[in-house]
Amino acid sequence: ETLAPTMLQFLQNKTFGNHKLPDGWKIILAGNPPEYNRSVKELDAVTSDRLRIIHIEPDYGSWKEYATLKNLHPSIIAYLSQKNDHLCLFSTTKGEKQIVTPRGWEELSHSIYTYEKLGLEISFNLVSQFLQSNDVSMEFSNYYILLNTIISNHDMNSILKGDLKKDVKEKLKKSSFDIQYAIVWILTNRLMDI
Repeated sequence: ETLAPTMLQFLQNKTFGNHKLPDGWKIILAGNPPEYNRSVKELDAVTSDRLRIIHIEPDYGSWKEYATLKNLHPSIIAYLSQKNDHLCLFSTTKGEKQIVTPRGWEELSHSIYTYEKLGLEISFNLVSQFLQSNDVSMEFSNYYILLNTIISNHDMNSILKGDLKKDVKEKLKKSSFDIQYAIVWILTNRLMDI
């Protein structure tokens, strides 16, 4: 509310205080709709008329390209490849606020890499710090644990060397499609690093 007069001045005169916007420059603003932020105030008609408002929805395909380029943890990319609707959630059900964002997944990825290097457990308590939904946090935690129970880093290295042990081969055959998919994703990711 306190910025509205300054913003209107900026939009009308292309000045911000004593600073003039250089000719040919465009300003892009980003904000969240009121349902994400209680302190958000609707723009008045005069200000709104000077803006071109574009509503953007989360898109898993675009995020996956970004996540792959940023080398986010393969378990996250594999999980979200099957659960696209878990990329971004914002709701209040049964009095519980659920907030899951692409930023949260990215920060979780960094923590998983760090925890793995230190040999620390990836648990629900860790995951829920980044994904503020008990259901999504529990589901991803279980997915991560199951994936790592079925195949270890040692097993991954054996597969890449072509030295697949019989017991590992049997575990892989018996695993669900989701787990097989995740393993293929992790192997592909590792091959790209070689």
